[in-house]
Amino acid sequence: MLVGLVVLVVVGGVLLTLQVSRPAGSSPAAMPSTSRTPAYSPSPQDAFVADVLDTPGLSTDMTTAEMIGIGQSICGVIGTPGITRQYLEQELGTVKYGPVVMTMFLNAAEANLCPGKRYLATAPAVPVAPPVAAGPATSMSDGTYEVGIDIVAGKYKTSGSDSCYWSRLRANDGSTDDIIDNELGAGPKIVTVKAGEYFETQDCGTWSQPVV
Repeated sequence: MLVGLVVLVVVGGVLLTLQVSRPAGSSPAAMPSTSRTPAYSPSPQDAFVADVLDTPGLSTDMTTAEMIGIGQSICGVIGTPGITRQYLEQELGTVKYGPVVMTMFLNAAEANLCPGKRYLATAPAVPVAPPVAAGPATSMSDGTYEVGIDIVAGKYKTSGSDSCYWSRLRANDGSTDDIIDNELGAGPKIVTVKAGEYFETQDCGTWSQPVV
């Protein structure tokens, strides 16, 4: 049995009547279903790091956690009474990374980590310490550090591990010719590093001073 379907069409000002038949009980072809993969939406932290790393000419050996820590510290002081954007730029510009790099961190933090925060004043009411700790550290874990800039010169000790590796370097360019001294082994380690050198450590735990 055929079921008729009447369609009215206007062609050249003339109304045409078309009759289309299909078997009884049948149904029009279903439109193919489409499924869309949800678009990837990066987290605020991922977007912040991406903005930092996309800066032309930027080269950094900071870890992702260190970069995010700087951004979160910046967000922590935005909204403090007396702290303006200009004042924060001036204070951040005095740390070891320099004003250009820290302004870039500031822009990325405002856009991604704390876009809802606002500055509350037009002039500083009281001095506020920079949110980023300046000066070399006296402890370190895995990584490569410039002695006198990233870490304090002197003697360090670590409890070590089964495969602790460390090296003192003349430069941080990956060349074996730059190795002043190195060691790979298990157990506690003690090493003395000097200003101007680089110190690389892997799987040694935390180095710290002072060492008696």
